[in-house]
Amino acid sequence: DQVCPSMTFQQRLYAFAICFCISVAISITSVFSVAQLIGGRPGPFAVKYTLGNVLSLLSTGFILGPKRQIKNMSHPTRAASALVYIGAMVATLVSAVGLQNALLVLVSVIVQFAAM
Repeated sequence: DQVCPSMTFQQRLYAFAICFCISVAISITSVFSVAQLIGGRPGPFAVKYTLGNVLSLLSTGFILGPKRQIKNMSHPTRAASALVYIGAMVATLVSAVGLQNALLVLVSVIVQFAAM
């Protein structure tokens, strides 16, 4: 159930902290791409923002393990928001990279934030 069974709990905490800090840094750097989003190039902002959220989500895997994390996310009280969150991340990337539609990216990011 653990991501890295040979790691001690302290090592998994360090891995979590490093992964989470990287995710926060990437999310913060997405702010510097807002001008590109407004200018009609939503890709850089959307990819950075969503990658930051994905890494943040994955960082908890070092502590919980993927099986337990999926079990927690699929709990009846969390399942709807988890599906909306993941769906909004996919929609953000599709809107930015595939459709290159800044308005859809903005709506998808707001939905991501609300579902988080």
